[in-house]
Amino acid sequence: MKLKRLEMEGLRNFRERTVIDFTDPLTGAPRDMVVMFGSNGSGKTTVMEVVEDLLLMAATPPPRATTIRPRPTRCALEVERDEYDRSRMGATTGSITFDVAAMENTLGPAVLCLHMQQAETQGIPVTGGLLLFPHNRELYPLQGDPRIEASPDDRTWVYRFQTSNQWHGSLEHNWVWLNYLDLENGRAEDDGEFSGALDLLRHVIGPERRIRVWRGRVRVTTPQGDEVLLDELPSGDRQCVMLFGALALQRRKGCVVMIDEPEISLHPALQRQVVHALRRFARDYDAQIIMATHSPEIVHSVSRSCVINLDYPDRHYDHTELESVAQ
Repeated sequence: MKLKRLEMEGLRNFRERTVIDFTDPLTGAPRDMVVMFGSNGSGKTTVMEVVEDLLLMAATPPPRATTIRPRPTRCALEVERDEYDRSRMGATTGSITFDVAAMENTLGPAVLCLHMQQAETQGIPVTGGLLLFPHNRELYPLQGDPRIEASPDDRTWVYRFQTSNQWHGSLEHNWVWLNYLDLENGRAEDDGEFSGALDLLRHVIGPERRIRVWRGRVRVTTPQGDEVLLDELPSGDRQCVMLFGALALQRRKGCVVMIDEPEISLHPALQRQVVHALRRFARDYDAQIIMATHSPEIVHSVSRSCVINLDYPDRHYDHTELESVAQ
């Protein structure tokens, strides 16, 4: 699944009618990477929340309560169905539109998501869907008794990253469990499930940084060579751990990844490394990456045609507008 077009009327932060186009203007195909930028209050976060709400509505059997606030006059999301969607439904190629009005009155296009939910209950691996990372991300010291036990499976079709300070279900809990499974099955340290879950993160923070489980906790070496717990890392490293750790656990073919302010706590050079790693993720998993940002580094890391300027939605940005928004 990839987003193609979002139409909104009657929503706060937007003009009377706004169309957000995620496609290439020449081919009409959905872009693999899109960056939305604009001043505070321009609607970047609203776009992500509307997409999430529409997909959640489509994935929920009737009766459905409209979660979008304030109530829009019209709101519709067009997505491109890919081979993963079609393999679940036996459907042909083409687009499908999730419309608030249609979903409130009839099953309509919700069939796609409902088939996805049924596949999950039957134990079929999750594909497609949305992985949403809101801007309020933080890695707190964990509370509770750290235990080596099976971690919960929260791979839902619409996933939202949630900040928590509880051990059960945390990223660290999952990593400790994967490390235990590798030991039980006699897998080599660099060829197990735990190592595979760290692959994306290592591409960002550097392969020389050792990440291991010792005495039931995950420990990471700092650039100075000290070994610390995850919540003791510098703020930029913690952001990378949360983003790429969760991506590795939730990864699935054909998904849409939406990240609000990926630049939080990141040095400009690290911001570019993050974009590079996300581009690699998009290629490996046939995913679509959509970011909302104030950072010139993020915007300059992609081609101009991949940038959506929410202050001036009907034309491409120029550098003067970009610098004024970033300040």
